[in-house]
Amino acid sequence: VSPGANITYTLTVTNGSGCTDTETAAVTVNAIPTATIGGTTTICNGKSTALNGGGGGTYAWSTTETTASITVAPSANATYTLTVTNGSGCTDTETAAVTVNAIPTASISGTTTICNGKNTTLNGAGGGTYAWNTAETSASITVAPSANATYTLSVTNGSGCTDTEAAAITVNTTPTATIGGTTTICNGKSTTLNGGGGGTYAWSTGATSADVSVSPSANTTYTLTVTNGSGCTDTETAAVTVNTTPTASIGGTTTICNGQSTTLNGGGGGTYAWSTGATSAD
Repeated sequence: VSPGANITYTLTVTNGSGCTDTETAAVTVNAIPTATIGGTTTICNGKSTALNGGGGGTYAWSTTETTASITVAPSANATYTLTVTNGSGCTDTETAAVTVNAIPTASISGTTTICNGKNTTLNGAGGGTYAWNTAETSASITVAPSANATYTLSVTNGSGCTDTEAAAITVNTTPTATIGGTTTICNGKSTTLNGGGGGTYAWSTGATSADVSVSPSANTTYTLTVTNGSGCTDTETAAVTVNTTPTASIGGTTTICNGQSTTLNGGGGGTYAWSTGATSAD
């Protein structure tokens, strides 16, 4: 018999003499529990999820745990079985299939050492979508920090799984190039330009010393690039002005008799200075 509810069965037995007896048996039908499993069943690799069992008085998981709820962290798709038992000893079984999605691998490439005032492009990879700590959402970003800084990238794949990577940017000091010296000369003269601010020097003349001597015949601009120990550079220019040189001349009689005089006529200048101390043209 397999009744669906409590029921009494009656038996009448008869012997060979035709005599009878009757007996009854009451069959009690206990309810079967309904096992349930709740919780998130899709996770990213490396993460965990809580499976919450219900429906029983006691619980028995395929993991051998006997609590109502368990936490699992499978590295691949897995099925978990729960058997629940009520106070009458009746049982029910439920299963939960946990799907494990792959985690993306975030990466950042690009130059991570720059000079102050310069920028660099950081190229993110590994995701379907990108989220930088700068709030930008493109795969690549251009940054120009004024001091050492760390940039963080979170990439997310189509399954919603994420990975994070960081890139530390080192910002080296930029030198300050300077040029000293006289920058106004007369035609035919020279001047020394004094470079400063660098570890190494490169002039537009090809010279690599800190100081360079120049004697241009016309107005000329000289460029100096200085480089420090970090490889950072700065550039400075100096414009040298070349003024026209006058042509001095002396006219007059240059042969005289003892006791006579002559007038020497100076020319070519704005001001005059004779070896006699005179300052007039003649």
